[in-house]
Amino acid sequence: MPHPIAVVVPCYKAETTIGELVKRVAPFVSPQHIYCVDDGSGDGTARAIEATGATLLRHEVNQGKGRALQTAFAEVVRRGYAGAVALDADLQHLPEELPRFLEAANHYDVVIGTRNYDIDNMPLDRYLTNRVTSLVTSALAGTSVADSQSGYRYLSKRAMEVPLDGSRYDMESEQIIRAGRMGLRVGEVPVSTVYGGSASHIRPGADTVRFVRMVFRNLLWRPPV
Repeated sequence: MPHPIAVVVPCYKAETTIGELVKRVAPFVSPQHIYCVDDGSGDGTARAIEATGATLLRHEVNQGKGRALQTAFAEVVRRGYAGAVALDADLQHLPEELPRFLEAANHYDVVIGTRNYDIDNMPLDRYLTNRVTSLVTSALAGTSVADSQSGYRYLSKRAMEVPLDGSRYDMESEQIIRAGRMGLRVGEVPVSTVYGGSASHIRPGADTVRFVRMVFRNLLWRPPV
């Protein structure tokens, strides 16, 4: 019998927010089923995670969000969970919306939390980036996804086992592309658009180059036989 659905949280310099995040997730998924990856933060993030009662996984040096997620997925699969919800540590994903993913998990292998983004409620650079990357990702995946850059998502065990090459933010789009090409069911649920005071770890130039490289390596990618 598979374990309940887990929650995975990639953390980079999240010592001031991870405690509140776990507290707000706890009514839906208890801390023993929350897996937080300290991705070489170099501050008090690891201690803050341990104080919550969540499971701490560590990278001694920063390897990127994509690699942190893959570390968490591998551990969750190893421990026998049926699936996991991933969300960011900076409180820009509302834990109170977790039940939407838990319900949709009954119907899909991948569930993307789609933000109601437009020029009025999202910074212009993020709006344009999301529009372009979502269109490209949808075309390569063979399934329509409105917000491919959303890190708030559910993945079944099969989806967590999809082979990936990306290690940073490009991994999240690659995950959708390869899941779609493997015939996994991809769905969406609405989530809130939240922009707080936390600094973004996205580096526009470098991450744009990574996205372009990801597109090229996936043009001819086929599922392993």
